[in-house]
Amino acid sequence: MYQQNPGMYPPLQLAIATVPSQRYEKLYPVEKALSRGTLFEALYLPFEGGREGRHV
Repeated sequence: MYQQNPGMYPPLQLAIATVPSQRYEKLYPVEKALSRGTLFEALYLPFEGGREGRHV
């Protein structure tokens, strides 16, 4: 169990992370996944900088 440091004010809290599960579909081959930095096609979002870039 997490013990708070009694000398710290305000007391520290642990962060809560929520991560949605990823479906194993539309996977890249290993070589392509390594070059793109992701195994999942749906997660490949290349940076398109500039004013004409895609904004999500």
